[in-house]
Amino acid sequence: MDFNYSIMNSSTCQVEEPLGIEDGRISDDQITASSVFTSSHANHGASNARLNRPAQSGTTGAWSALSRDANQWIQTNLGHSMVVTGVKIQGRSEGGQWVTQFKVQYSNDGNSWTFVQQTNNQGDMIFEGNTDHTTVVTNCFPTQVTAAYIRIVPTAWNIWISLRFELLGCEGTYIMFILLWLFSVYTDGNLLLLSGGFTLVPWQSSPLSDSSNCVAILYDPSLGLFRAL
Repeated sequence: MDFNYSIMNSSTCQVEEPLGIEDGRISDDQITASSVFTSSHANHGASNARLNRPAQSGTTGAWSALSRDANQWIQTNLGHSMVVTGVKIQGRSEGGQWVTQFKVQYSNDGNSWTFVQQTNNQGDMIFEGNTDHTTVVTNCFPTQVTAAYIRIVPTAWNIWISLRFELLGCEGTYIMFILLWLFSVYTDGNLLLLSGGFTLVPWQSSPLSDSSNCVAILYDPSLGLFRAL
């Protein structure tokens, strides 16, 4: 049996909302960083980077990098692919330290990363950060992304690389548009011609099968895979 197919995956936000860094739905071990400032007085770890988090006993009110250079980052493992539309950023609660500009990378496997691009792919988008340590600045992506990992890469800062943040987006609505052309399907030696057409298939549903059970299709957007069963 020979067949061709055409697929378009549409993922959109019906309602944009925080993705769980501030309220704790994202666990501490899902927030990691390139480095952490070391101090005998307080912990400066990545899990301190939750939006609006104050300094607490033994911990600071922000993540602070070990070094002041362009190789520093903080990232979130969302657990599975989500639609991400923007980021909120804030400085260190104790004052004096904040990020003034940054880039954003996204990934679906934690290994291969892509920078959020300017409109019309005119280069990496540089987002404006904070001008003080308390104000929350919201930046929307020119184009929403679907990703399991989001990484903030500071490019400029005041005194030190320190920040708190939240991601915006939603779980997403995933719909598959599948167009099948089926040719030369033989049953008991007789030629059976099947016509194809557009069929909407939610990815969470059971595999799609044609009326003769000749083709079964399963698509998982979190893996980006399509396969005939």
